[in-house]
Amino acid sequence: MPARDLSKTHYCELCKKPFHPFKGRPGLFCSGICQKKGHKRRTLKTIEFDCQCCGKKTIHPIHWKSPHKFCSIQCMANIRGEKMAGENHPKWKGGSNRLGSGTICKRIKEKIKECQRCGSKDSLQTHHKIPVCERPDLAASPENIEIICVECHAKEHPKFAGMLLKKKTRFAKKCLGCEEEYLVTKAKFDKQKFCSIKCSVKNAKQVQMRKHEVKKRIRYQA
Repeated sequence: MPARDLSKTHYCELCKKPFHPFKGRPGLFCSGICQKKGHKRRTLKTIEFDCQCCGKKTIHPIHWKSPHKFCSIQCMANIRGEKMAGENHPKWKGGSNRLGSGTICKRIKEKIKECQRCGSKDSLQTHHKIPVCERPDLAASPENIEIICVECHAKEHPKFAGMLLKKKTRFAKKCLGCEEEYLVTKAKFDKQKFCSIKCSVKNAKQVQMRKHEVKKRIRYQA
């Protein structure tokens, strides 16, 4: 720890108390507590600019020297994703722009909301007309995908009929995040506390913010 320069006497910018500063330091505040409070009272010089992604006017400190100016990390990620997609990415090793079979099946299922054979709207599933084991190249082909209900799917696969037609008993439970009721199986009744991933992430962020606020209060009280 550097020694104090007894030949100099400064006055604290916050409490106006005289003190001897450390050698080689400006000596603006008399203690660490005054330093924390004094830095908060200072007004930072800011610069105003338009976001390059959404066009929103934002204010940042004047030390913001980056040529690419964005209002948030999300806007920066969107522009960077457009510029560095595919062959423009430095780690590009070749590949395919085709979507996977899971994504295509999900999109088809959102458009067709009933069984294409019996017209049922309950427990819909995707079925490949030509099995994937025979033609893996047609796994993501929309012409080879069909939306059918569980009963029609069990007829197509009699070996797995017992597994497909097995009904799981679900129990109602209250979500700790949004306080809405949702259905959950018996195996997950004690472990699952939230209805979705969004609720669990939101709750985790709130808990983290509360801990951060408690730490701040303890520091200021000290």
